Amino acid sequence: MAGTEINLYGVGDVSLTALMNTVDLQRVTYQGLSLTNYDNDLEPAIAAGSLIENGGTLFSFGIEEAITGWAAIGDDTDAYIKLVPAGATPDTVTAEFTDVAPTWSDAKQGWYGTVASANHRYIGGLYRDDAASYDKKYLYHCIDAGAKAIKIHGDGTISVGGGIKTDATAGQPFLKTKVIEIGNWDMDALTNVNVVHGLTMAKIRQASFIIRADDDVYWYPSGYADPTGVAQLWILYIDATNIRLQRKLNGTFDGVDFDTGAFNRGWVTILYEA
Repeated sequence: MAGTEINLYGVGDVSLTALMNTVDLQRVTYQGLSLTNYDNDLEPAIAAGSLIENGGTLFSFGIEEAITGWAAIGDDTDAYIKLVPAGATPDTVTAEFTDVAPTWSDAKQGWYGTVASANHRYIGGLYRDDAASYDKKYLYHCIDAGAKAIKIHGDGTISVGGGIKTDATAGQPFLKTKVIEIGNWDMDALTNVNVVHGLTMAKIRQASFIIRADDDVYWYPSGYADPTGVAQLWILYIDATNIRLQRKLNGTFDGVDFDTGAFNRGWVTILYEA
């Protein structure tokens, strides 16, 4: 059953008009909505009992509402969940997946579609690894114009589009974190590898990485030293395009335990200015 409009009945006294107008305005941006399977990678739905305002109309979901359109989302793709009202003056709304990102609407004070989908309200999103994997679910929480949306994820983590500022001192930057897979690196054959960072070099403030052995039993951080204290891993340099990772010649990582090529060797973590 699609979400249905809520109407207030029994208000016939014109002296209450101002009060009702105030109530209508106060419900703009309201999102008392939750998803099923929010903290795992199973298929989500709009949970029964959810309430949400969409373009000035308040809708309720008396029973669980399926979200359609998953088959049209490609693998390894960011997806969004939007609510689609039925017509220009709707009394029902349905839920769909889409790979088209929303835009901020000042008029509606929320995340909506554009042009033909301008009355489609976006409530959150997720990531499609494959047809059976509904990963990294989140709901838009605090509404903030521009790109600074606050997202609440199913595992309890929070992401902030504009970055997080930990120092209230005037002039201190907002910082963001980026994690990149190293990808294939046969460390036995190659002493170094380039990882494309995709950032403005001048905004990078810190970088580190972690390496996995072929059997994935042990992991090694950048700056790892052998038992004698000799450094075995480090970042050689960062340029406009790459972060170059280096291992010591004839060292710990120059061997058969690190010679698998078709294998994500680990991750680079970068702290940078938003």
